[in-house]
Parts: sequence; C-alpha cells; structure tokens
Amino acid sequence: MPEPFGVLYVLKVPRGEGAAGRYQNEEPVGRQDVVRFLSRFKQFFENDGRCHLWLKSVTTSDLLVYDKHNVIYGYGQLSAFEEILDKSGMIKVDGLRFPSPHIHNYKPEFDVSAREILEYWEWTQFPLRDSDEN
Repeated sequence: MPEPFGVLYVLKVPRGEGAAGRYQNEEPVGRQDVVRFLSRFKQFFENDGRCHLWLKSVTTSDLLVYDKHNVIYGYGQLSAFEEILDKSGMIKVDGLRFPSPHIHNYKPEFDVSAREILEYWEWTQFPLRDSDEN
C-alpha cells in the first residue's frame, strides 16, 4: 500500500477517554509512523472492542479496515494484500460469520491506551455514521 496514509480511528464505545466519533489524523503519515502507532497500541486494538481502525493510502484507493471483531477488510489492490497476508501466515476466510449472540469487551485496563490514542496525533473529530454501527 503506497504511503502516505490517512488514519481514521472510529471510537464507538468510549469509557471516558473522549466522545464517540470518527477521529481522522490531520496530516498524512508515513509507513514508519503507522508501524510505531500500531505497535504501541497493539494490545488495545487486539483485546478491546470499542473501536475500528482504518488506514487509507492518500495516493491510491487502497484501504485497510481493522474492525472491532479483529477482522481485516482490504479494498484496492487485493492481490497484493493477499500475497502479504499469505506470507505472514494469515488465512483467508470465505463466508465469515460471527457467533450470535456474541460480546465485545471494553476493558478498564485499556482505558489509558484509549486516552493516549486520542493524544497521539492531532485529530479532527467527526460524528459517527450509520455505517459505523457494524
């Protein structure tokens, strides 16, 4: 995915760290900046269900969405994404279904990380959209 990137943090279920909404970083960032951000907040993203995270190439239509179910959706150069995922040992799942009912954990131990995310970059906040409800 060509850089630079726009980052969209979709906070659906806040626990005091800020208002629910879409937070878009004000300035596009490079690959290393994204890697540092993801590394710093990896445990939060993988273990707390209060948000979605979007990474968008500014120069192409490539988009990765990591949702609160720990599922990655890719748009754009799908064959390139699939090659990278294959090399990393991930598997492609067709007909993905989530258990029903299921739960999302909003863990108090990640409240500090959630607050730090909102302080990490300069963000512009937008209201949630109907499509963010999934």
